Amino acid sequence: MAVRDILVHLDAPGTVGSLVPAAVQLARDLGAPGLTLAALAEVPVRISAAPLPFGLLKAWERDLLDLIDRMETRARAAAPDTPIEWRGAVSPLAQTLLGRWGVRSDLIVMSSPQVEGVPLAPVDVGAAILAAGRPVLVAPRLSPKLRFDRVLIGFKATREGRAALAAAVPLLGRARRVLIASVGAAPASDLRDAAAFLHGHGVRAETTLIEDAADRDAGRTLLALAGEEGSDLLVTGAYGHSRTREMVFGGVTRTLLTQARLPCLMVH
Repeated sequence: MAVRDILVHLDAPGTVGSLVPAAVQLARDLGAPGLTLAALAEVPVRISAAPLPFGLLKAWERDLLDLIDRMETRARAAAPDTPIEWRGAVSPLAQTLLGRWGVRSDLIVMSSPQVEGVPLAPVDVGAAILAAGRPVLVAPRLSPKLRFDRVLIGFKATREGRAALAAAVPLLGRARRVLIASVGAAPASDLRDAAAFLHGHGVRAETTLIEDAADRDAGRTLLALAGEEGSDLLVTGAYGHSRTREMVFGGVTRTLLTQARLPCLMVH
């Protein structure tokens, strides 16, 4: 379960100065030798019916490539002592390209969704989680802190829940408190087994079952509990599927993507 490479997606110049130093510290804490940093810009496929004339489209591509080059310079300056693999591109299929680049990485770090003001690729965080095949750590845009002292794990005995539990292990090495919570009706044995799994990997965890909350309110319940606990990481499975390119999520995943103000580790 060692993390040897972390892919960090940078979707705006402002994320370089905040997310790169936090990711560098995370890599050091996890013993990862270095980072892969990715900046992607998306432009439409050049076809005869393209909404932009060819000349304007080429000028737009050049501007985006210049921006990516400037981001690389800033990123390397923000991590002077860390080996960096830089990947930047302008592509009509940025979402797909990010997934391909993630093959070499054990963990993907992305900033929380932002509706406006992102000059590069409109990579959908939720779609990336569902397609990545890797754990995705969604970090707050403002002053992200990626050292985890108090961790809340929202556990459900499903494939996604088990995968999230396993993916969290490398991030729990410095945690002083780990709480596994299940919302709604669930056998107590599921929580005991989850805690036993972590114990087998050297992580001591407590458990709690919140039976008086409906499954549809699980996302808000977990966020409220994270606030009460002072948690600095929330771990959950990500539930959803693709329907004609539209990403459809369960309530927990949708709530966390839109409302969480703390880092969230999600696995599909």
